[in-house]
Amino acid sequence: MPEIILGLNAYHADSSAAIFVDGTLIAATEEERFRRIKHWAGFPSEAIKFCLREVGCTLGDLTAITIGRDPKAKRANKAAFVFKHPRVAKALWSQRSANKDDILLLHERFREVEPGVDVEAVKAKLRFIEHHRSHLASAFYASPYEEAAILSIDGSGDFTTTMLGRGKGTEIEVLESVDFPASVGLFYTAFTQYLGFPHYGDEYKVMGLAPYGEPRFVEQVAEVLPLKPGGLYAWQPDFFDFTGGVVSYPDHLPTVAPIFSERFEALFGPARKAGEPLTQAHKDLASSVQRHTEHVIFHILHRLHELTGPRQGVHRRRGSPKLSRKR
Repeated sequence: MPEIILGLNAYHADSSAAIFVDGTLIAATEEERFRRIKHWAGFPSEAIKFCLREVGCTLGDLTAITIGRDPKAKRANKAAFVFKHPRVAKALWSQRSANKDDILLLHERFREVEPGVDVEAVKAKLRFIEHHRSHLASAFYASPYEEAAILSIDGSGDFTTTMLGRGKGTEIEVLESVDFPASVGLFYTAFTQYLGFPHYGDEYKVMGLAPYGEPRFVEQVAEVLPLKPGGLYAWQPDFFDFTGGVVSYPDHLPTVAPIFSERFEALFGPARKAGEPLTQAHKDLASSVQRHTEHVIFHILHRLHELTGPRQGVHRRRGSPKLSRKR
């Protein structure tokens, strides 16, 4: 019998599904392609149906169903954060409770894919994989390299915001990670909101604005996310306000709460409101944010190089990654 693995992104922006047969990617698609709602973030039932049709199988034929989230990850770290930051933790919990979908009840939703399916049999096939480990795997396993240094950076996932690792063969070793709320992604999101772009995924607008400015505010921007000598980066909590939560999903649409604080505006001036003119100062700030973000990323890469050792040549895998037709 072939090994058939269904991979999911569910209850998160850009929910999607992918299916592999004996290690070969057969199909992958996002739910928004079927529902016609950008960044749709619910259960990807239509994407799953599409993947199953492409292989010609049912849920019962699957070897495993994987999802790039693990609610059990870093429980001790989460508990310590709750103890130290009860107001923020309460806001995040309230926001989570307001999101109706429960990842631990994911198996019950498969009735939408196949009415009458044995959901307990589906539950037995579920494999929860920590968010950033999934990011590392998606890069390393699709690469042609037998061994590589791997880096994942985003806003936050399973309480991690940055993860450094080493891949070798079929194994991935996590070397270091950074916990919420210290985050390069949330740092960039705060400036995105400040510059008048409030929607989920608007960060590309700041990146696109950056070439029209000069990075003359880099020193001020660096105060918000300073580099750690010999390490990664530090977090300045006074510049951020998470008491309104971070991301919620009303009607399965990702919505980001304002996360920059009054101190943020005290340093950079009043925030630009949506629709107001973009001044040269706004363009210069975007350029400065982009420049410092690049400094931070290269600083992290230097740390990753220290952890993984000097490069001793490129070792490619035997054969190329197995990818089937594009979708």
